[in-house]
Parts: sequence; C-alpha cells; structure tokens
Amino acid sequence: MCGISGGIELKSAGKPALIVQEVVRDQYMRGPDASEVDEFEATDFTIAFGHNRLSILDLDERSNQPMWDRDRTCCLVFNGEIYNYIEIRQELGSLGYKFDTTSDTEVLLYALKCWGEEAIPRLNGMFAFAFYDKRKNDVLIVRDRFGVKPLFYFHEGNRFYFASTTRSLAPLLGCDPNENYARRGLVSGIYDDDTSFSPYKNILSLPGGHFLKISLAGGKVTSEVSRYYDLYQQAQERVEEIARLSEPELLDMLRDVLSSAIDVRLRSDVPVGISISGGLDSTTLAALMLDKQASLVGFTLGEAGNEASEGPLVDAFARGKNMDVHYVWPSPKDMAGNLWRTLYDQDAPFATGSMIAQNLIFQKANQEKYRVLLGGQGGDEAFMGYRKFMMFYFNLLVEEGKYWQAFSFFLSQTPMFLAELHQFGIYWNRLKAYKGQGNTESVLTLAEADALQIGRSGEMTLMERQCLDVTRFSLPTLLRYEDRNSMGNSVETRLPFMDYRLMELGIALPVRMKLSKGFGKYCLRQITEGHVPDLIRLARYKKGFNTPDRAWLQGGLAEEIHNTLADSWSRISSYFTDRQSFDSYFSPQQIIERPLALRESISLYWLAGLHRNSDRFTV
Repeated sequence: MCGISGGIELKSAGKPALIVQEVVRDQYMRGPDASEVDEFEATDFTIAFGHNRLSILDLDERSNQPMWDRDRTCCLVFNGEIYNYIEIRQELGSLGYKFDTTSDTEVLLYALKCWGEEAIPRLNGMFAFAFYDKRKNDVLIVRDRFGVKPLFYFHEGNRFYFASTTRSLAPLLGCDPNENYARRGLVSGIYDDDTSFSPYKNILSLPGGHFLKISLAGGKVTSEVSRYYDLYQQAQERVEEIARLSEPELLDMLRDVLSSAIDVRLRSDVPVGISISGGLDSTTLAALMLDKQASLVGFTLGEAGNEASEGPLVDAFARGKNMDVHYVWPSPKDMAGNLWRTLYDQDAPFATGSMIAQNLIFQKANQEKYRVLLGGQGGDEAFMGYRKFMMFYFNLLVEEGKYWQAFSFFLSQTPMFLAELHQFGIYWNRLKAYKGQGNTESVLTLAEADALQIGRSGEMTLMERQCLDVTRFSLPTLLRYEDRNSMGNSVETRLPFMDYRLMELGIALPVRMKLSKGFGKYCLRQITEGHVPDLIRLARYKKGFNTPDRAWLQGGLAEEIHNTLADSWSRISSYFTDRQSFDSYFSPQQIIERPLALRESISLYWLAGLHRNSDRFTV
C-alpha cells in the first residue's frame, strides 16, 4: 500500500527530517498519491515520520499520513492493509471512539491508542507501521506475522532510523553491502530469513511476528525487540482444536476459511485483479473470485498459444468465463532493458530471470491502472505443494520403521516422477542440497556465508519443517521479490494463502490430507473440484514461475550483462583474483552456459552499486 520511514535524533544532534525527506523521495513509487514528512518534538528528541501513500481505501486526502489522533497525542505511519478493519472499527465504536475517515489507517491508529501492544494480535493483515505515543514517550514499530511487508531499521547510540526499503537509507547512513547476504544467496538461493539479517551492514530487518519498542526516557534511545507471534505454537493449538473433526468436516472448514481470506482481501475502493499462472493456487483464487463477482481481470506471464509458457493453461481456464487476461511474454530485448529496473526496485540480489519477468507483469498492471492484485503466494508452503515434502515424508516413514507404508507412498509418486522426468537434473541437485551435500561454488571472492541446513533433521517433525518453510527457507525471499517488484510499480499484492487463519489450518491438517495419491496440496485439489479444470487441478507436473532464462540470455541479455560488467571493472575487481578470471567466467557464452553466472552477475551489479543509476529507465 505505501512506504514508511522515520528518524529519531537528539534535539542538539540534527534534524532527522533531512534524511527522512530523502527516503520519502526515493520511495515515491511505493506511494505516488501523496508524500509527506512530519517533524515534531518529544522531550529531548526530534522525531520525523515520513509516508508515501498508494490510495486503496478512502481515497480522500483526509486519510493521508502521518496520521494523528484528534488530541495529537498519538501519530501513525502505516504500510499495508488491515483486512478486518471493519470489524475492529465496530468494536472500537462500541467503546465510544469516533472516526473521521473510512480508512483502515484510522482504525489502526485508535486500536493502538486503545489497546496498545494488545491490539497487534487482533489484526488480520499485512503491515509494517510505527506508532508514536506521547503519553508513554515511546515509539512502537511492528511487522506482520509473516513479514509480508518489509521494515528495516538502524540504531546507533541515540540515533534511530527506519524505512520500508534500504536503497536510500543505506548510503545516507554510510552502510555498505553485506557480502555475507550475497554469498549465502549465491550458494543456496535463499537471501532473506526469520532473523535481523539484511542486505546492508548495520541495517537490521525486523523479523515477521515481532515488534520493536523504542523508549525515549532519560534522554536516551533504547530499543528492545519482542516476539508476538509463533506459527509453530499456533499450528499446534489448531491440531488440538481439529483433532476430533472428520475429513469432510475439515474440508468444509478449509473452504470456509479460504473463502473468508479472499472476501476480506476484496475490500477496496479501487478495482482488484489477479496475478494468475497455470498453477493450482492462483487458479483456485481466480475461480473463487469469479464465484463472488461478475468479472475478473488477470495478468499472467505467457502467451495464450505458446506451449512453452503457462499461457495455454490460463487461456483454458479463462475461456467461457467473464475474465479478461493480459498476457506478458517479454522478448530478450525487453528482458535486457528491464534488468536495470528490476535491480533498482529490488535493491538486493535475486536468483533468476523470473524476477525480471515478474516485474514486467506488475508494470503491465500499472499501465492498465490496476492497483491491487491477488496472488497465490503461500499455497505451496501451507499445503505441502513442494516435492521436497514428499521426500521428507518418505524418509520419516522409513525412520519410523513403516516400510510397507513407505513403499506404497513411493509407488504413488510414480506418475509424478514420469511427468517430470525432464527435470530430473534439477531435482537431483536439490536432493543433494537437502541432504547437506550441495557443492555450489561461486567464482566470486566473497566473505564466507553462514551455512543453511535446509533439510529435515531426524528429530524434526514434518510440521516443524513446514513452519520453517514459511518463516525461514522459502517465503521470506519470495515475499521480498514480490513486494519490491509490485510496489516498485505502485501495485499492491494481496495474498489470501498468507492469511494467518488459513496458514495455521493448512499446517495443522493431517499429512494424509496434503500428501495423497501422488499429489501435494491434495485437500486443495479436493475442494476445487468443479471450480478448477482437471487439466490444472489434477496436473502431475509442477512448473512454478517458469521463465526461459537461456533463450533470453542468448537473445542479447548475456551480452548486455557482460558489457556492463566489463565497463565497470574498477568497481568489481575486488571480487576477482585477477582480470583473467573475470574474462574466463563472464564472457557472454559463459554467462549463457554456466549455471551460476546469471546469479553472480546480478550480485556483482548490486555489490558495486551499479543498480542505483535510475537514468537507464523511467521511474
């Protein structure tokens, strides 16, 4: 929805508004409808709150931020959406609170004023916000349960700054790129996690499900991070609650929760579309949305008649329905040009060309004036859609001595193995990684990265490992990609599968309802019968967000990358032993052929700060 920023300095030390104004200027695309910085005094300190608004609810300027309460004792800057704001507003109204807007921002402001920290668990949404309370002389900074919305902060002595992005904050505060961040991503493809680990040294990421309280008492800025949400604990409680329910009753519950998760995400004062692929998750959302409304607009990567893309599957679903689909299938020239835009928006390395293509989808949504898209992120994590969970389950059965059950389960996977035989090499490499045998080595000279144990240890339950995919190994990096690409194009993505009620239920469901008859996400396939075509619902293959990286590289992207890096040798030379090493590993042909070359090139662009030049494209 927006971009937030802020700073706290001693009155004698400087004006934080100067830095915050620069951040607000840089975060313009996150909220192009209104930008404002409010500087005010709090005992010994000067505080500046900044905001960039993307208007979604209550389009009137009365809902601009920073937002103060009526007696100017509390101030809020907020990024995201509180999906259950109507219900919270009604509850606050019964307590005597009056409202001047119809926005979720004002509801959040008074919820925090009324209940303080106890308001946080009441929120169903994606959010990152800062709340100043003059009565308590403190600032509360909060990030949503799963970290859908970003929040970074810097604390040094009596200086404190925060922002939705790091692109301007890092150079303004003298923070260098974190080589460990780049190295870990090169080796594992995982950049972000559930810790304070961030792309820049001395800038910390507030983990999802945590809040940070800043006290301004005694002329000092002191801060403390606390956890308010534990997915594993909540999922365990759901297990106990649903233990006596039959499978049909659980499927009915799943339908109801998923439907509710979609309903609250359709609350908007601007049109809502969908980012759709040929996969089960986004097609399920599209089908259920069409049950609730007369028409739908979708945006997809592919061409309706191009079998190399997921376009034909999207076309098969949309045909005969009142659904208008915008197909995006970039040429190599488009990819080369948009590489810079994606690097600028991400301000961090990424793993494949699919992120460039994703950025183009959101560009198309922006061009068509769609500010809100629903997306299917989180479905694989909630319902064991990834192939690795089949391996984890098979290993668990063997460890427990259930050999016949393990053999039967293995046989049930045979159709899937046959359907995806062409991807055997990819799955074999991932299998080795999960067993701790990965040998991915980068040619770049970088600091050693902390090793990530991405498999399942012998004592770890499947529920624990599933929770780790949500909080650490899978979603944090994927959510970063989606947030930066969407908000870089002034588009908000809403993710029904990330509704905490649905995520907790999905993880708590018995494994047999998720892995069954050779399928992952089996329960989702059951409840969508008659809604999603069997061509998609019962597909044995798993494409993911497929992009023809090799074809794009051969079409000119590799040459663009090589030429840019070669022209920037003075800025990247420290990451090589010598120039010959660069020439050997980063020729256009090597960038096409060598599996890690594209990821390394993107890392070099970022490490050298080449992505900061926005003159290469139109922001």
